[in-house]
Amino acid sequence: MAFAHQVYTEIAFCLANAFASTISAGGAKVTVTNSTVSGNTAGQDGGGIYIGPTTASLFNATITDNQADADFNGTGTGGGVYVDNGGTFNFRNSIVALNYETLKLSSFWISTYGDCTGTITSNGNNILNKPAPVSIYSCSCVVRGHLRQDRRGIKA
Repeated sequence: MAFAHQVYTEIAFCLANAFASTISAGGAKVTVTNSTVSGNTAGQDGGGIYIGPTTASLFNATITDNQADADFNGTGTGGGVYVDNGGTFNFRNSIVALNYETLKLSSFWISTYGDCTGTITSNGNNILNKPAPVSIYSCSCVVRGHLRQDRRGIKA
């Protein structure tokens, strides 16, 4: 099995027409450490990171200001992280916050908060942001691990 390891990196301002403009993990185990994934867009799922049938781990990292479904046609979710069936996403000492996907409002699509899609596992000391008081917020992920709500977001 292939293995990719990324340390001390900033991945920013990338554009993909389909899935994840930055890290698209499908088959290789991926570890991202002491890194920032920010300002990226994908035409479909996973504006920051797209995880296929593999394991990806995030340590001491930030995923913020990424956009899924950047062409606003309703075909993408998981602005920060998209975990596909069979994928595993673990994170520790990390922030996944203020990422975007689209939401249909009347007859057009708008950008809204949407940090993750799929199942993610918190291994402690994480922040998964839910801006308050924002009524238009889409977060379609299941978080395994300890959660504690505070004013600024959900600490996982």
